[in-house]
Amino acid sequence: MIGISIATKWEYEATLEYFRIKKDECFNYPYGEYFMRTINDSELVFYSTGVRKVNGVGGNQYMISKFNLTKVIVAGTCAGIDDTFTNLDIFVPHKAVQCKKNDVECIIIKGISDFPTDERNSDKFKSNKEQISVYLENTPKVMNKIFGDYLKRFI
Repeated sequence: MIGISIATKWEYEATLEYFRIKKDECFNYPYGEYFMRTINDSELVFYSTGVRKVNGVGGNQYMISKFNLTKVIVAGTCAGIDDTFTNLDIFVPHKAVQCKKNDVECIIIKGISDFPTDERNSDKFKSNKEQISVYLENTPKVMNKIFGDYLKRFI
């Protein structure tokens, strides 16, 4: 079985929307929720872990143990830092992709949701609010692009 690890609540909500998941199709576990799907004859479990390292590690280890996962695909958003890229660009890091630890393959697929703003000469609260708005607007777009254009390549 393959696990699709999703950190933020907004990424997970976009995932539920993309796959048209009803509440009764979701199950609780200690770190959040999960649901199951079969794509290209592969059984997948999509799960939220919450943010921060402890949640990510705990949630992933729990699901690896519970479902005997052979592969974990970490899907989600990231901030851009290099202006040669733009919002909604998708990355599969070549140094992290398909690394194998404890017989579990790990693949990372991330998409740029927003870029940091220069707050030196602006109202920091207004700037932060604007950046969060861009993140919230782009998160579903990034997740849709990951699931629509990239996921099947790695399952």
